[in-house]
Amino acid sequence: MDTFLGQPITGGVNATMAQVLTEVEDDLWRTWKASPDEADFHPWAGLVEPIIGTRPGDGRHATGAAVDLNVTTCPYIVTRTGETYGGEAAAHDQQEMRRRVVEVYDRAVAFFTVSGRRSDTSIRVNDTIEFTYDRFRELSDALVFYLSWAVSAVHVRVNRPPIAEAHALPDSHPALRAIPASELARPAEAAIPAIEFLYADEFWAQNHQGWPYGPEQQYWQMLRDYETVRTPMLHGNPARPIRVCKNNGVTPDKRGDTSDDGHHGHSGYFRSA
Repeated sequence: MDTFLGQPITGGVNATMAQVLTEVEDDLWRTWKASPDEADFHPWAGLVEPIIGTRPGDGRHATGAAVDLNVTTCPYIVTRTGETYGGEAAAHDQQEMRRRVVEVYDRAVAFFTVSGRRSDTSIRVNDTIEFTYDRFRELSDALVFYLSWAVSAVHVRVNRPPIAEAHALPDSHPALRAIPASELARPAEAAIPAIEFLYADEFWAQNHQGWPYGPEQQYWQMLRDYETVRTPMLHGNPARPIRVCKNNGVTPDKRGDTSDDGHHGHSGYFRSA
């Protein structure tokens, strides 16, 4: 099997994986044909770069039993199961970083829905793929909504490391003001009144009584959270200096994103972050 959903498979895959991918592609064709979506099939399917299949080394990739899809734009997801934080294996010793990232997840979900609601990125082995996708997709949508009040939702590659210790910076800190304009939705002078307008919405206000941030505080918190949440989304080994961020958002657009490789810890990831 040389291609999947219009993209070449570098290194190919074994016969079992080829059969899995064929069945997935056939199922997606049927779904697409039955949908009112006017997009062509391959753009609708969402793969935007070559697929990584068999490659030297250990694990499933070495035997052709795994594929990585949209590898440069599908970041690792920090998980929380009880009080245990998980994610990319190379970051196993960065528990404090993971805890702060999950705090951003919680803030985004509460901002998107109702005060006090928490994100659910727990690992529950008995859940169906569809239910797991829906849980992670809610978080993805929440992050898009939350961060896009300050950060651009246009897909751009961010070629700089996150600001160190951003979570501890005070409002209006020069490092936060130095975030490139190309990454922002609008200047602070426009973003803060927009957040104030949201706060005045009756429905939002009813669901967020006692919200702890005023409009200006919220803007700077969003920028701190943007820098914090980017850390596990970096492209490469987090134990080494990294500059490139996978910033395409948490989940893919549709259920059924296929990888036989449990390595990534994502069901796909954040469309504005």
